[in-house]
Amino acid sequence: MSTDKHWEKWGKLSPYYGVVSWPEFKEPELSTDAKQQFFQSGELYVSDMFNVIHRHLNPDFQAERATDFGCGVGRLIIPLSRRVKSAVGIDVSPSMLEEAAKNVTQEGIGNIEFVRSDDGLTNLHGMFDLINSYIVFQHIPVERGMKLAEALLGHLSPGGIAVLHFTYDSNATRLAHTISGTRDHFAPANWLANLARGRPMFEPTMQMNAYNLNRLLMLFQRCGIEKLHAEFTDHGARGVQFFLLKSGTAG
Repeated sequence: MSTDKHWEKWGKLSPYYGVVSWPEFKEPELSTDAKQQFFQSGELYVSDMFNVIHRHLNPDFQAERATDFGCGVGRLIIPLSRRVKSAVGIDVSPSMLEEAAKNVTQEGIGNIEFVRSDDGLTNLHGMFDLINSYIVFQHIPVERGMKLAEALLGHLSPGGIAVLHFTYDSNATRLAHTISGTRDHFAPANWLANLARGRPMFEPTMQMNAYNLNRLLMLFQRCGIEKLHAEFTDHGARGVQFFLLKSGTAG
């Protein structure tokens, strides 16, 4: 099963857990408290993101048009939309986008557009002065993810900022890594592992991928990034969140 099909299955089965893999978010229908906690985590992320941008890249930065790649059910695009004139959420899963649209309607927000992702980002139009993607590329096979990252940065306006997260190493043992890879690429192995753990037999995997940091840095420079700030992350796999400033003057 491709990673696209995996995420559509998560979108139907447990969309909030598919975005943030905390046990309290695994039910298809979240309690009021769990849903509030889920979206508060997004508000905190966006607030912290702008603080880092202002501290390390541009103290006067303000975005007018933003996009969130891998937006899921809207955890980050909703708080982003409150800080910009217009926002676009992009995701590969129609079920995730459907749930995101419901959440936006419930919040009474009118400046968000949702579009379906593909390898060429053909549904994403125009330029953005803020591009965000968090804990998304880690689930995309590397060669595909590199092309998507380059396509995303092609939509970044001069003087704009992209905040992109990538994993580069795993904390798992070699045996655990081998088992995980087998489950990703051989469905019966995943079914057996799910049954052994007391999970639904056909629950999809969440594939993890490690990116080469040298290749990423070369990509950023080739795409016109003139300055960056980086912060390490560790959610069970070592990662880096890059804050990238594109050369030129914001329009």
